[in-house]
Amino acid sequence: MNQLASTAKMRRREPVEVLEPKKPDRRFDQLTHVRKQRLRRYEREHNEIRKAWRSERCQLHIYKLQWREQLQEARQFWEGQREAFFQMTISSTTFRTAKFTYQRKLTLAAQTQLDAREQAMTCRQVGAKFFAALAQVRQARLRQEKLDFLCNEMKTLLLIESE
Repeated sequence: MNQLASTAKMRRREPVEVLEPKKPDRRFDQLTHVRKQRLRRYEREHNEIRKAWRSERCQLHIYKLQWREQLQEARQFWEGQREAFFQMTISSTTFRTAKFTYQRKLTLAAQTQLDAREQAMTCRQVGAKFFAALAQVRQARLRQEKLDFLCNEMKTLLLIESE
């Protein structure tokens, strides 16, 4: 009996070691998520800067149009007054007054041109920010593409390894 008990103990099987399934590595997923959030933020900032740049360019266009209209109006006024003076329909006093008015209109047009130049400088600065943001977005997209490719390769290797 003693011998039977010892053989029964020996025949008892050892439990088979079954590998527990590995927890999937979420580090790449987390990194991808963070990078995608960053990319979305860069794209949002880029779009906001684009809108600002467009509004600055629109304002510059308005200043240019005002300046051109003021110059055209001053020229037409002066041509009309000169023609009236040479046809002797207005006096020399009225002509001198018209000359001062013409000078005032030219000064106003010059001030509008200065405003347009200031607006152009502002527009260039915002444009530089736009292109810097565009480069940042392109670089982030490239990094995201590389990361996605790397993650896909890692997942493929893990699937091959597990089979």
